[in-house]
Amino acid sequence: MKLLKLNLNYIFLIFIYFFLIKLNIDHFVFKSHSIDYSFIDFFKKFNLFSIIEIITISLPFFFIKNKNFNFGYLFSVIFYLFLFIPFICLFFDPSSNLIKIFFSHIIFSTHYISIETKEFYFFIFIFTINISFLFFFLTTKSSPIKKSLNINKDLIEKILLISFLIFFCLLSFFILKEFNQLHFVNYRSKLKGLLGYYFYWNIICLLPTFFLIQRNKLLHYMIILSYIFSFVLFKIKILLCFIIFLIFKDLIYNRIINSKDLLKTFLIINIATLIIIFLINFSLWYFFKIHDPTYFQRIFVSQPKNLLMYLDFFNLNSNTMMTHIGIIGKLTQNDNNIFDLIANFYRGGSPTSNVYAVEGIAAFGVWGIFFSTFLIILLSKMLSLFLCQNTEKYLYLTLIFQAVYMINTPFFTNLFTYGIGITLIFSLIGLKKKNLHNA
Repeated sequence: MKLLKLNLNYIFLIFIYFFLIKLNIDHFVFKSHSIDYSFIDFFKKFNLFSIIEIITISLPFFFIKNKNFNFGYLFSVIFYLFLFIPFICLFFDPSSNLIKIFFSHIIFSTHYISIETKEFYFFIFIFTINISFLFFFLTTKSSPIKKSLNINKDLIEKILLISFLIFFCLLSFFILKEFNQLHFVNYRSKLKGLLGYYFYWNIICLLPTFFLIQRNKLLHYMIILSYIFSFVLFKIKILLCFIIFLIFKDLIYNRIINSKDLLKTFLIINIATLIIIFLINFSLWYFFKIHDPTYFQRIFVSQPKNLLMYLDFFNLNSNTMMTHIGIIGKLTQNDNNIFDLIANFYRGGSPTSNVYAVEGIAAFGVWGIFFSTFLIILLSKMLSLFLCQNTEKYLYLTLIFQAVYMINTPFFTNLFTYGIGITLIFSLIGLKKKNLHNA
């Protein structure tokens, strides 16, 4: 096994990232519940556990085998930075009272959480092994299969154009219909059934692909406008990230897809983002007494918090053995919606926004995280087999969107509802026109 040398650059960057995550958590999660909190209190918290945290989040570095771009490596990096490290930073230190802050209305059976402390630390152990497996198996770039479905580029573009125009007209209709009260409107609850499939397949797969394979600037602007309309109507915060990806597509392609070290690139981007977030939120709090760090908590706190809810819930309840998955649930006549059950138990919002791994945890318990990991490795290898130089360029935005959504949703939800299956189909297509690489 070829191990990555743990160089000083990684150590330095990961320490800064760890420090900034901790700083933001303490000031914008903990601070809101304490009147007397100060910077001195933050620095006093660094102790032996902090060293153990640094060691824990550094272990997966040893298992990176290759730094070339592919879906598996992209997903592993996003999973590592946006879930694994925040989870460790939030919940690893038993002196933390964040559990009481998050679940103040729940009576826990112990000083820490309802699962025993040793069981929680055991999960930290297998969680670290899991992310190491992801890095080990997903950072090797497979040789793509040269054979593909050769379809004329013009035909694909016409189909995508028709789909986009229908999508844009629908959004425009609802925008005009609710124009006088757009700030009150939230159609997110209506994204069910065929309408939900059509919406998610467009914003995650079809529109990004169409955006890249045609050069018409007017259509580019219309696609970006459709994402803005979607955000206004459905209030899905991640659409703001997608808008940024579309606007800076060339910069993202050069910095991420062509990056010689994707993990280091993401670390630098995230460090800059955390610094900006802290400066904005701290200035609002200090000068104007406005405390609303919504985006920090949504990006770096929601997934770790929801993951803890799954661990805690299935420590007290029997596992689903995969019957919570829609298709299997219908075959077994299981009417229980697991997301609603957990939401009712914790008296909060539905934890459907979660990482791919909760599918396995809900089905088989803590060890089920490896079942989910097997699925994501299998999916990644299938994508890698068919992604070649001719398809990577026009699919890279879709792959970024899919990797981001895979961190936010269970595996099977992403496979069907959010269109990773559609992305897989597109990866099989080899477009005939030779000038595609210039698109």
